[in-house]
Amino acid sequence: MTVGRWRRSPLRLLRTPRLLAAAALVGAILGVVGALPLLFVPSVSSGALERQIAPLCTGTSINPNAAANGARVDRLPAAVASVPGFGTPIVSRASTASQAASLQLGEASAPIGIGTRPGFEANLDVVERADAGDLWVPDSVATRLAAHAGDTVDLHAAGVGEAETVVPVRIHGVFRDLSEQRLSDFWCSLQTAIAPVAYITDNFPPLFTVTDAETYDRLIHATGLRTNITRLEVPFAPAPTTLTSARRSVAELPALYEAVKRATEPTFDERKLSFAPPVLLSSRLGFVTSRSAAIRESVGVSITPMAVVAIVAALGLAVALGRFWLDRRRAEALLLWVRGVSPLAIGGQGAVELALPVVVGGALGWGVARLAIAGVGPSSSLDPGTPAAAAVIGGAVVVGGLVVAAASAAWVARSLGDVRPRLARRRVPVLWEIPVLLLAWWSWDRLRQHGLPLVDGDRVGTIDRWALAFPLLAMIGILGLLARVFGVVLRVGDRATGRRSLAGWLAARRLAADHRPVALLFGLTALAVASVVFAAGLVASADATLQTKAAVFLGADTVVKLTDATLPPPGGLAGRVTAVGRREDVRIGGKPADLLVVDPATFASGSVWDDSFADESLGTLLHRLEQAPVMPDGAEPVIVVGSGLPSGALTIASDPTHPRPFHRVGTSRVFAAFEGTKPLLVARSGAWATAPVATERLLWTTADEAHVRTALRASGAVPFYVLTKDRVIDGSGFLPTLWTFAFFQALGAVLGALALGAVLVYAEARQRARTVAYSLSGRMGLRARTHWAALVAELAALTLGAVVAGATVGIVVSRWVGQFLDAAPRLPPGPLGRVPVGSVAIAVLLGTVLVIVTASLVQRAAGRADVAEVLRGDV
Repeated sequence: MTVGRWRRSPLRLLRTPRLLAAAALVGAILGVVGALPLLFVPSVSSGALERQIAPLCTGTSINPNAAANGARVDRLPAAVASVPGFGTPIVSRASTASQAASLQLGEASAPIGIGTRPGFEANLDVVERADAGDLWVPDSVATRLAAHAGDTVDLHAAGVGEAETVVPVRIHGVFRDLSEQRLSDFWCSLQTAIAPVAYITDNFPPLFTVTDAETYDRLIHATGLRTNITRLEVPFAPAPTTLTSARRSVAELPALYEAVKRATEPTFDERKLSFAPPVLLSSRLGFVTSRSAAIRESVGVSITPMAVVAIVAALGLAVALGRFWLDRRRAEALLLWVRGVSPLAIGGQGAVELALPVVVGGALGWGVARLAIAGVGPSSSLDPGTPAAAAVIGGAVVVGGLVVAAASAAWVARSLGDVRPRLARRRVPVLWEIPVLLLAWWSWDRLRQHGLPLVDGDRVGTIDRWALAFPLLAMIGILGLLARVFGVVLRVGDRATGRRSLAGWLAARRLAADHRPVALLFGLTALAVASVVFAAGLVASADATLQTKAAVFLGADTVVKLTDATLPPPGGLAGRVTAVGRREDVRIGGKPADLLVVDPATFASGSVWDDSFADESLGTLLHRLEQAPVMPDGAEPVIVVGSGLPSGALTIASDPTHPRPFHRVGTSRVFAAFEGTKPLLVARSGAWATAPVATERLLWTTADEAHVRTALRASGAVPFYVLTKDRVIDGSGFLPTLWTFAFFQALGAVLGALALGAVLVYAEARQRARTVAYSLSGRMGLRARTHWAALVAELAALTLGAVVAGATVGIVVSRWVGQFLDAAPRLPPGPLGRVPVGSVAIAVLLGTVLVIVTASLVQRAAGRADVAEVLRGDV
């Protein structure tokens, strides 16, 4: 009989599908919490690589400053080919802006630069083309010359110290001007020859034309343009996507450097003929790799406490699974105990029964973690061997969960035959939350002292794991106290509900009967919700702060400077654009300040604003600025931004003899274009009409770059530059903290699944008692609708109450921590708080669905159960 019992045990759980599903869910959670940290950390280093490589030109750039004949440039491909680990090199060249070149047709002329890069035709937006020709020109050049594909024009050029040369060239095709669009990665290496690299420069390169390498050499030689920009891109083969492959590629770079150096060493004759500087080869991959390793180490250390907490919580669910299994097998376990079977053997039978669904669930959990890493992790690329290592650790956690479940069942089995009456005694509560909150306070103090870790170069600031543990400790301590209060409320709740509602009274009685496990489940669910809301709020706040800082620095989401400042804003941007004037060489009382001249009627439609910037709304400030009169002494109304404004009139460096008086009509702590280091005066258009203020004219708009460029092209306006806020501030230094809390958010989702499993296990464990009670109560007149309402009230008090508590605590703690989340502390504004409304709404929705579905399933099972079979113990 004993052998048969053990032989049948692995499949016996098939008779209780809900407990089977709960066991599989517990196994899946164990698998996820075991595997996810090991998958997440390599994902961080790969994500750091991708983020840092993305803005760089592909491969390794070489700037040889080659001689006119290009002899040393021709040696570079062979040198690269002699070194393994690198792909076919790509040579890109362009004439420099220091030498004059232009295309002329009749009386029309257009300054140009000439460039070449293999495969250029596939990366042009072609407008028209001829069957053959010498030069591809942008449509801006074609418009100036009134030329078309197939026409012949004159190329005028002059080398250094030489007379002008005229060479006839045929236009091969016309393409959309590259300087009027955001450059693709293909043109990255030649960007200095195409458009201004930064908005601060006043040098606009000549209009970029392009041709094949053979024609380029012929034109350069014919025109005497001796100097040119040469870039050799050496792509890695394969391109590094993980920290392991990046380190391997970095190890191969010295061999490449040496090969290029040997191949391009100038000969004796070359040294005699011309100055031959050495060929310089450089790659940022070494720096990027070191920085990625530092970010990986920072995140790995930071998430360790949270990963341990998740594993402990999952093992706690395994404890509940073991106890609930014994509850379903109580009659059989009691019979075995009477026959002398030890509690340890009973627990072992529970492990054998639970093994199959738990192991299958663990395997599914590993698969879920592997698939989910693409969404929750910074990258889906992982170092070799990472999935296997994660499977081993996840498997160990699953086996540990089985052992814990068996031990839990064995521990409860010790008291199966104890029928002696127990003396009632008052329990002294152990307030473990107090030391946890004290530890959280100590962690908070460390957080205030050290802040959150930032990456500086390839080094990460001091990592204080106890400081990073503050949010977790604070949420555990606060929610522990709330769970304890919830348990106290449950014990007295039935007295308050009995007179009002039968369904409420039933729910309160059931909750009060199991107040300890229910309070524990309440705390676990609330912790899951708090973790998700906290991380979502922190990420949203950090993103909002970074985006707002960038927009404040520029003044708007997108800033345009036109080559013709007299043109009006494009009609395609109507309602989303404003024209402003800026001046930085301003002094007030001898001290530096900035000046912004705005149109109050349109300013709000194109600039950046947040309600935290001032005590008054932007509309109120602009209305006051527009309506305020000029004072008798000529003082113009202004809005003063910042503090420390000295007394005196405004003067301009180029015109110091004409002071411009002003009077304050409003103040703001932060404003568009405010840098934070000196006061900013905001004046209205036409201010100081008797002594006009000459300013740089800019267009500010809330439209994105693609929309702006489309509108500019439709209006015929040519931009000097188009700058967007996402290209202003580099937030990569804050990646360790952001990714740490992204893991926190993913962990909160896992804890949410854990709480879901706990609710299902709780419902399944109480199913037998509910079925018996419902059957007996039904014979006394209890209606099914009332019983279902009692189930909904019971589960709603538990689940939705935990959602509300967890969301509130998560928001509060995210606000506490968010004040340290500032990737650019020198730029205004300070950290902005954001409430993750979406995450809270999803938590409420999922909680509501869980309550209704679980209550319906329990009601259906209770209504269809065979009471006699249930009373016999379901053996």
